[in-house]
Amino acid sequence: MLHGFLAFLVAAAVGCGATDGQLTISGRAVTAAARTSGDIAPARTITHVMAVDPESASPHRSLASVGADGSFQLVIEIGRPYVLVFVDATAAGSDMVVAVFRARTLDTLSPQLAGHLELGDVTVDPTTHTAAPGVAYDDLLTQLGLDPAAAEYLGSIDDLSLRYANPDIDGDGLIDIEQGHRYALDFHVRANLRLGSPTGRNLTIADLTDRFPADAGPDVATPVFNLTSVYVLYPASLDTTERRLHRHPGRRLAALGHDLVLEPRLRRHPRLGPRL
Repeated sequence: MLHGFLAFLVAAAVGCGATDGQLTISGRAVTAAARTSGDIAPARTITHVMAVDPESASPHRSLASVGADGSFQLVIEIGRPYVLVFVDATAAGSDMVVAVFRARTLDTLSPQLAGHLELGDVTVDPTTHTAAPGVAYDDLLTQLGLDPAAAEYLGSIDDLSLRYANPDIDGDGLIDIEQGHRYALDFHVRANLRLGSPTGRNLTIADLTDRFPADAGPDVATPVFNLTSVYVLYPASLDTTERRLHRHPGRRLAALGHDLVLEPRLRRHPRLGPRL
């Protein structure tokens, strides 16, 4: 569900751009100096830079080590949104996150052009947990292949991506991607689209062919939500308990390879609302 939602939002923001090819991102991480107000930036080590594509329930991650001079280089696929996280592998859990890349309102990079993106000296501020590019904003958009209007819209909707910024979800002090560990929390919501009211007939393909459904008036398209599924993905080695659905004790929760998937579903009771 999140995959489709973010893919739709990015497509709406940037239009139908390229989807094939790779982009190499390079730059140099520079820790911000202490503030003149007397605040002292906490001493942090930046060991890695991680790019996270949050489009799917099990987000794709790309990891690169940071050199002694702060330089880094990593490769990502174009046509997807990425959260860029500056990581301290000497910490554990969410404390590994030193900062997250931000340029004005943009919390993600959504490259539409293959090739090379040069971020220059990226100023990493451990106090505000933000990392600012060393290139001008307009230059950044040009390298990404985004026009200003698309970037402004994308910046207004991409905060959702930040939920995947943690490089050590299990808190064991090791970066998950280096261990081959996968984690996910995803919600799938299903609804019927009805004509005119919640009790109207279901819309059909014919109702949507070469036209948009009405957003007002007697034929307004009305969503009727009827099912929510919650998917949790984590290594089965963390919890070997055999789990079964509480309303269906005969149904075992799915184990896929080394990962366990929990799929409890919430259904709406006519009077009581959602329930397991």
